[in-house]
Amino acid sequence: MSYEFDGKTIFSVEGSRWRRLNPDGSYPAVDNQLGFLGTIDLSGLITTDVLSYRLGGSGAFTNVIIDLTDVGVDNEAASVAEVVIALNLVTGFSDVFTASADTVTGRLKIAEKAVTANYLELNGNVAITLMFGSFPGASAGFGTHWVDCFDDQGAVGLPKEIKDFEEIEVENGDGSTISMVTSALLKGLNPSLALSDEKYELKQLIMGGDNDQSVTGVRNRYTPPTTSQVYLPAFAGEVFGATYDKGSNRRGSMYGYRRINLNNCTGIEGDVSLEVKAWATYQFNIRVREFVLDGVKYPGYTEDDLTFAQFTALGITFG
Repeated sequence: MSYEFDGKTIFSVEGSRWRRLNPDGSYPAVDNQLGFLGTIDLSGLITTDVLSYRLGGSGAFTNVIIDLTDVGVDNEAASVAEVVIALNLVTGFSDVFTASADTVTGRLKIAEKAVTANYLELNGNVAITLMFGSFPGASAGFGTHWVDCFDDQGAVGLPKEIKDFEEIEVENGDGSTISMVTSALLKGLNPSLALSDEKYELKQLIMGGDNDQSVTGVRNRYTPPTTSQVYLPAFAGEVFGATYDKGSNRRGSMYGYRRINLNNCTGIEGDVSLEVKAWATYQFNIRVREFVLDGVKYPGYTEDDLTFAQFTALGITFG
């Protein structure tokens, strides 16, 4: 094993991006985008509603008009099978994707036919109604699009979550002891995300709740969830830091990037302080833990070293 990427150092966080997971906790991959289970009420859609998608994680979204206003016998209780048939009949959709019922969960599933892109993001009224990017207890989806935090990114703290070692002793009658020491265990991370801008979209992604731009007299109203919401949304994130060779560097002479993949997160907004003659800082407290999916245990996070070309290929733009 070669460790030629060792001996590098990170200067500053470049940014991060975040997206909702599938309702079952799996990652919304190009061949695994999961929506609703059972039946769904489609009566709120109109004939010109769109499904917005983006392949590769960068560039503009493509909008496909999908009319789901006359699906099945009862549009207020359309089944997965009925929605599958309707989606696959839409030319702009079926040219790129296949809709089906997931064989494991029974949920609506969308997969890219070519399976060549790194990322698939879904957004728009159709995706939200079909509960892509939803979580247990949610009445609607959020979508699986990235919310980028680059130009407004502040500090990102990544403290470890550790189960401390234990020393268990048994004392004999003569005062001697027998000891057993159990090692400490790494359980995950407790990231702290600071931003210089208010991002209601990110707040809704992380906490749930609702953004409503139709309230009279205000531009937007965010309503946080109540204690009746016993589940928090599950989401994933990527944090990027620029890596350099040790020694004297110029800001633009990067070696590459470190990407920290936060694979299974929950979180909530931290305290916000509004002070005299000071900018507010918006903070989110996040928990990342190892998780079990289909009987297999996965770590809560992984770390990737990217060359500059590999980072550029992601299409992320900022600054």
